Amino acid sequence: MSFPVPAVKSSKWLVFLLLLLSGMAAGFFCGAFIADFFASDEKSLPLPYKLCIVLWLPIAFILPVALHELGHVAAGLLLGFRFRSYTVMIFHFYKEDERLKFKLIANNAKSFLGLALCLPPSGLNRNELTRRFAWYAFGGPAANFILGGTLLVPYFLSWSEIGKATPVTYTLATFALLCGVISLLLFLINIIPNKSGGFYTDGARILNVLRGGDQAFLDSAILSVMAASMGGAPPEELDEALLEEAAALPVESIFINYCHAYLYNLNLQRNQLAKARHHLRVYAAAVAQLPAMAQGSVWLELAFFEAMNGDLELAKEHYAKAVPSPFLTRDMFLRAEAAIALKEATFAQAQSLALEAQANLKHNPDKGAAKAYHRWLNQIVQEAELGVKNTYQAV
Repeated sequence: MSFPVPAVKSSKWLVFLLLLLSGMAAGFFCGAFIADFFASDEKSLPLPYKLCIVLWLPIAFILPVALHELGHVAAGLLLGFRFRSYTVMIFHFYKEDERLKFKLIANNAKSFLGLALCLPPSGLNRNELTRRFAWYAFGGPAANFILGGTLLVPYFLSWSEIGKATPVTYTLATFALLCGVISLLLFLINIIPNKSGGFYTDGARILNVLRGGDQAFLDSAILSVMAASMGGAPPEELDEALLEEAAALPVESIFINYCHAYLYNLNLQRNQLAKARHHLRVYAAAVAQLPAMAQGSVWLELAFFEAMNGDLELAKEHYAKAVPSPFLTRDMFLRAEAAIALKEATFAQAQSLALEAQANLKHNPDKGAAKAYHRWLNQIVQEAELGVKNTYQAV
């Protein structure tokens, strides 16, 4: 399972004012750049250099994003966290079997522009876990601030004049300006505690930790479990005691429901169906609090669970509520469809759907949950094969 990451709300007026000022600053720099870029006098930049700047624009955007995620990784390593994965755009680096690997990913809807995952060391007490997660969250914005300052301070002190000497120096100075402005904008966007479409900034997570108490512990606990699961730990290896303690906290937060989601999967793998059903229903009760594009994951999990437990009509009812979105991977739909087909006794179809779902599990960002899903899909394949055999024998 993978979830959007929430935190606390900040003053809407403060957020609006800061974002407005950031937008005005960005507009000023972009306007000045465009006016200079399209100047037609004899001192204007030659066309080849203008084209070079245009080609560098994607790099000026990607570099601050890459540095932001590297900031999280660097902070995590300094805090004793274990590196699991690093994603920027379509580029995905991850650790598997203690080896660093790389692959290109076509659909990066889960992490949007970038995502860094590091696991905290085990055995930390509440205060130490929350303290380390605060610094881990701060690593990304700090990297953007350092990069922005490193590029913009020298630019305004001397580079802006030196850059006018030749087309080459002008091109380099312009790149530094664009990259620095974008980096500082990312710093502001991420450091301001804010919520947008169900997703929350690093600043919001840091503010939660600074406030301390149950909310800070809950945030750190669920982020720790989430990082472990997405890093490849199957549900039965997750910290059940930590999840139970976090789920029992007297806090109103979607993170409480995320705890129940992980406890559902954990108990499902242990075949403790009554406990699994309880946790799934608690999680599903908060479906309206999830971002719209993530709500389908709840309905698909309900459809799968009810189908595997024999309630075909309820499974179909839940499945019909799942709306496709970039957040939902293909294997989620196929797994529910395979379970429904199995209970409908369309065994060949169930087998085909389960095998296709297994082939698509590589696109699921939650590598730990994917291991559990693979086992359940194996069960569907085996039951479908037995059903096909029995059908032929009956004929």
